[in-house]
Amino acid sequence: MIISFFGHGSLYGIQDIGKRLKNTIEEILQKEEGPFTFHCGGYGDFDLLCARVLCELKKEGYSFESFYITPYLTNDKRLTDKE
Repeated sequence: MIISFFGHGSLYGIQDIGKRLKNTIEEILQKEEGPFTFHCGGYGDFDLLCARVLCELKKEGYSFESFYITPYLTNDKRLTDKE
């Protein structure tokens, strides 16, 4: 199962949202069959919150892969035909 998180730049009530997010992810990890893969955007408060929650869950022993998704490609990050 692949779950992707991409969200708002600014969050209000971040602690409450973090608790709800963690509870929701835990429910999925416990009830659904794996393997699990999470994609986190790399821009803004929501994306950072998701990455933090996933790190906490990894430390608690949950098994899944997580990937950082680059929000903006700059010239130094793009692949060219020369490479």
